[in-house]
Amino acid sequence: MEWVLSLATDLVNNSVDVKLDRWDLKPGNDVDAYMEQMVTEPDIKKVIMICDHLYAEKADGRKGGVGTETQIITPNIYEKEDQSKFVAVLTERDGDGKPCLPAYCRGRLFIDMSDPELYPSSFAELLHWIFDVPPHAKPALGTKPSFLRDSEEAPSLEPSAKADPILGVDIKDSPTPKSIQSALGASKSEPLSSLDPEETSTEDEEKRIARAKELQRTTAPDAQIAREIYSIEFVWIPPGSFTMGSNDGRSDEKPTHRVTISKGFWMGKYAVTRGEWQSVMGGNLSHRNSPMGHISWEDCQAFIKKLNRRVRWKCRLPTEAEWEYACRAGSSTPYGFGYSHSRLSLHAGHSSYIWRHNAWGLYDMHGNVSEWCSDRYREYTNASVTDPKGAVTGSSRVLRGGAWCSNPEHCRSASRARATPADSPINFGFRLCCSSDE
Repeated sequence: MEWVLSLATDLVNNSVDVKLDRWDLKPGNDVDAYMEQMVTEPDIKKVIMICDHLYAEKADGRKGGVGTETQIITPNIYEKEDQSKFVAVLTERDGDGKPCLPAYCRGRLFIDMSDPELYPSSFAELLHWIFDVPPHAKPALGTKPSFLRDSEEAPSLEPSAKADPILGVDIKDSPTPKSIQSALGASKSEPLSSLDPEETSTEDEEKRIARAKELQRTTAPDAQIAREIYSIEFVWIPPGSFTMGSNDGRSDEKPTHRVTISKGFWMGKYAVTRGEWQSVMGGNLSHRNSPMGHISWEDCQAFIKKLNRRVRWKCRLPTEAEWEYACRAGSSTPYGFGYSHSRLSLHAGHSSYIWRHNAWGLYDMHGNVSEWCSDRYREYTNASVTDPKGAVTGSSRVLRGGAWCSNPEHCRSASRARATPADSPINFGFRLCCSSDE
């Protein structure tokens, strides 16, 4: 029962309104009526069956409360066309490795949570099912090849003047478009406000990102854009200005306003991993390259305090403005990599370094784990600010980036979240930074 309570708590922490007999049943309530209501009530959108060997035996033998529950569930599964309301969550396998499922669940897809080491990915799969968000986005239907269109001539096998002489494809599809090549030669004295774009074309976006890379290279101390501190990898984030927030987003992202980051700083290349956490805080953790989760803001402070006793550079959490500035890396699109969310890190517990980095070399700024910032939550104004630190008072701290269990819109560069400093659900993590003059 404790495992079920823990799962239910994790679901509630991820915006799932859970109905559980331990929480909802009161003395004098009719147990059978409650179970039937959970299955047949239209407002109950999803029903989870927690399955181990005892549950399977009682369900198949129609014994006790589980047997009554089975008699209620099976007609709803077999007689209704929509079967997406029910899913079995497996918590145990037998000695031969076979899943302990009741007969009516065999042959149906289930969510396997029998391995504690794989709980994060299994929990993510469960959330995808609950929110009806496919774990793998189907790409948009492309255009029929021109040689299949009756109205067009067959394509020439000879490369055109615009085509790459080896690949035979238009140069605009090359990994290094001409617009990027030319932008790399932009004047180094170009004002920092060029990172705060007004244009919206793809070519201008490419130029802005190229300028951001050049700015990183030319302002990095000792011409080094990367360094290690206590075996934690950092990259250089240059000073500059940008437009913070989004007028197309949620209300707490408005109004957009000009922010200046007056000094460059170092930021963790990845979210702090389980291995890095163990090297500072101790313990015996598996999956050492995966991001550390279940972390509160207070846990971050304890980690930073202990780390700073061992290093010359004083580490800290980024401010909210520093985080969004670093995430955008010169971009103005909803995500640091463009408009589409198809490249989000929406898989739980993966190694931190396998997803593509942004223009400044930061990995997994969208998805993976929600990352704590140092700030107290503040409402935006349209006033221009320099190095904002958040509200002076308040009980909530800011998180950014969304997580593997988030809707894509909550993973955008401008998207904001907040929680109390003691909150530590499975999808909360953090990324370090330190200032150049520390």
